[in-house]
Amino acid sequence: MFALIKACLRFVAPVSLVLALGLALGPATASAEPLKGTEEMAIGAADAPVTVIEYASMSCPHCAHFHIETLPELKKKYVDSGKEEMAIGAAEAPVTVIEYASMSCSHCAHFHIETLPALKEKYINTGKLRLVFREFPLDRTAFWAAILARCSGEKRFFGFIDLLFRQQKKWSHSRDPLAELSQVGLMGGVGKKDFEACLKNADLGNAILATRLAGEQKHKIQSTPSFVIGGKTQPGAPTLEQFDELLKPLLK
Repeated sequence: MFALIKACLRFVAPVSLVLALGLALGPATASAEPLKGTEEMAIGAADAPVTVIEYASMSCPHCAHFHIETLPELKKKYVDSGKEEMAIGAAEAPVTVIEYASMSCSHCAHFHIETLPALKEKYINTGKLRLVFREFPLDRTAFWAAILARCSGEKRFFGFIDLLFRQQKKWSHSRDPLAELSQVGLMGGVGKKDFEACLKNADLGNAILATRLAGEQKHKIQSTPSFVIGGKTQPGAPTLEQFDELLKPLLK
């Protein structure tokens, strides 16, 4: 018995080295298929010009050597010129949709709470769609909330996004939004000192603002939420039925 792991490590700058995990126990056979409905764990831009897919066994010493000795330098050279792209869905999904959202935007919250679960069930978990989340803060509190979500780390990021949207009215309308965001952070496992350190991290803050600027310049984003579907910018939050119509020609 052995564990065969497909590791797709996606990186941000010129090279996309995607980290997607699929686990199969037992000897591989010609008829074996990748697991369906599993999300690939990826770091890096979904639209990076190069994607490298790594297949690795966790018991392989050469794999361990690569991750310990080579990968850090690879990241420095090709990854760290930007920040990690946050996405859900398989990297090989035939359609990638980019969402630009502000954490203080009520329409963004409605999309994440009401529409996204159905979108995940129908398109993302079935391997048809990859959703990339990009920050587009419209105000200072949204900027702080975006920093908190990033501060939580890649594995907890979308959990924090969901939590922040569900708690949005509480922290975004507070007289002391930072204090309320600190409480949200504690609920999700980000301590006050860690949050404060992230707020002081100029590279993190600048990267979030750079994402907003790039959205304005490249995709002409003017409001949130906005989605880039098939290369075209769609302002507003489509319903599931509207997504069906928008995705139909792209999934033929």
